[in-house]
Amino acid sequence: MAWPIASPQPVLASDGKVHLVYELLVMNVSSSAMTLDRLETIDASKGDAVERLMAHAPFHGRKPIFIGDDFTDEAGMSMARRFGGLGLRVAEVFGGDPAQVRAWLTHGMEHMDGRPSPSAAPTGIAP
Repeated sequence: MAWPIASPQPVLASDGKVHLVYELLVMNVSSSAMTLDRLETIDASKGDAVERLMAHAPFHGRKPIFIGDDFTDEAGMSMARRFGGLGLRVAEVFGGDPAQVRAWLTHGMEHMDGRPSPSAAPTGIAP
């Protein structure tokens, strides 16, 4: 059995792509010798991740919101839209300001909780 024991670390590889490197804890739970001869990996995009999450409770049937700030987020934003949710670019919707993203998310949470919000959401984007 194997478990990740630390957060994955991004590493720029010789193929020009950024790969995630994991540190694993491997435990032999049998009385025989163990050899780790192959470790399968997946080349998943952020869109793949959204699609996989949406297939499981509690996400199934809900509308995802994916907020991105660079090219690597495009697949996630696109997949969120395909599920009927929102794919929002920080530069276009929030003027590139992370504080506006936080304010919009706070406004949405307060709206869901039924509490009044002290500030309005950015124009054209309702939580």
